[in-house]
Amino acid sequence: MNEKFKGAIVFVFMTIVISGAFDAFGKRWHRPVVAQDTAFMEMVYIHVNVDPKDDNREKADYEMLAVGDEYLWYGGYGDYQLDSIGLADPEWTIAPTREEYGKIYDECEPITVYMLTNKSDSTLAYYGKVFINYYRYEEPVPKFDWKYEDETREVMGYECRKATTRWRGRDWTAWYSEIPVSAGPWKFNGLPGLILRLEDSKGEHMFEAVDSKDHVYPIGWRRKSIISKTTREKYNADLRDYKENAGAMLVDSGMVQVDENRGANMRKVRLFYNPIELE
Repeated sequence: MNEKFKGAIVFVFMTIVISGAFDAFGKRWHRPVVAQDTAFMEMVYIHVNVDPKDDNREKADYEMLAVGDEYLWYGGYGDYQLDSIGLADPEWTIAPTREEYGKIYDECEPITVYMLTNKSDSTLAYYGKVFINYYRYEEPVPKFDWKYEDETREVMGYECRKATTRWRGRDWTAWYSEIPVSAGPWKFNGLPGLILRLEDSKGEHMFEAVDSKDHVYPIGWRRKSIISKTTREKYNADLRDYKENAGAMLVDSGMVQVDENRGANMRKVRLFYNPIELE
């Protein structure tokens, strides 16, 4: 697909994201975390994702697991960085301008998708976004049929052991440490130590720990004006439809005004997409 049309869509989407963060006076809307717990440890991962429908193009995101006594939070490391800026000035006494916030946003590269796991009742709440709409679904914390193997591998200075499983359409290999946290990237859990590396058999998803922190950080959900409840199956189906037909959705929404020829080309644009869960 012509790169200029991809660029046009990215520009419009970024405009929507950034402009939606300000009120009529140009100040950023502060969306505080509704804290449920406080993290005592954070692990930062790099997540490399390959899209086989886009000439095996790669993209890498920095994501983070925050561990508390009662809750786990997993989301974008950039979201954590933006939250840290807000925590440093909780009253937003010095509100950034539109240009300043845009620069901060670009540098942090937030993902806006995150998960909140309640350890006590073993439920996982997933907060996601499709186009400009926010959604939430709950599911029981997934269970994994891990098979333990004798191999070891060093990750971030830790000697890790190998375990494998098949889960929601993919075969996975995990390397877990002696850090006494039964969790890891995304929704993965159930091993006797923290997972520091995780990869699927096709080489389409790879997570690897790159840094650890022990900052005091509130774990919770972010208040939005509208969050629609849905199911995992419905959310994943809607997200796939959006990613595969992003150009058509944008044109049909009326958010951009294009002539017939450019509109026809823009309608063909799809976004980078290769889901972790295939089932």
